[in-house]
Amino acid sequence: MAFCPKCGKPFEENASNCAYCGAKNPAAPAAANPKVNEIVNKAKSLNKKNVVILAGAVVAVIVVIALLSSIFGGGYKKAIDNFFDFSVKGEVDKLEDIAPEDFWEELEEEYDVKMKDLKDSIEEEFEAQLEMLEDEYGKNIKVKYKVIEKEKMDEDDLDDLKDELKETYGIAKKSVKKAFEVEIEATIKGKDDEDTDEQEMVIVKIGNKWYIPTIFSMLKYYAY
Repeated sequence: MAFCPKCGKPFEENASNCAYCGAKNPAAPAAANPKVNEIVNKAKSLNKKNVVILAGAVVAVIVVIALLSSIFGGGYKKAIDNFFDFSVKGEVDKLEDIAPEDFWEELEEEYDVKMKDLKDSIEEEFEAQLEMLEDEYGKNIKVKYKVIEKEKMDEDDLDDLKDELKETYGIAKKSVKKAFEVEIEATIKGKDDEDTDEQEMVIVKIGNKWYIPTIFSMLKYYAY
C-alpha cells in the first residue's frame, strides 16, 4: 500500500490523488492523454490505408506492364522461336503453338488427320532431317537470330492476307488483327560448323497470338 508523502494517509487503490489532502500519488500510472490517443489511432488508421493504397497501386502497375508487354513487348518474336524450334530442331510439341485453332479444324476436316497422327508423321521426317544437319554442323544444333528490320503491313496488304488465310487455311478474317513484314539474320550452329543467312517472313497476329503463315503450308504438306 502506498502512503501520501504530504499527510501520510494511505492512498486508495489506483487513486491518482490523496483523498485527504489532494496531493498527487507518485506511484499512480500516468493518465492517458485523450489527445495523444486520438493522434495514435489516426496514425494507425492512416498506416492501414496507406498499405491498401500501396497494394492497389502495385497491382495496377503490374496490370499496365502486362498490357504494354502484350502490345509493344515484341511478342511476335515468340512466333519466330516456335518456327525455328519446329522447322529446324523438329520439336513437334510446338505444333499447338505454330498454328491457330481454326487451322487445325480446317486441316482435320480437309485431310481427316488429327494432330497426334500428324506429330508422329512429322517426327519420323525430322529425325532424318536432324541427322543431315548434324552431319553438316555437328551435334547440339542451335539457332540464333536477330531482327534487322520490321515493318507493319498496311491495310490493303493486310486485307489480302486475310483473304488468303481464310481461303487457304480456313482462318476467320475477324481473328486476324495485324501483321509485320520482318527481315532477320539467322545463324544455325552446331559443334563443328555454323552458317548465317538473312530471311524475310510475314508474322501475323491471329487472336491473341502471333504466327508465321508460311509454316501452315509445311503442315498441310505433311498432312497430305
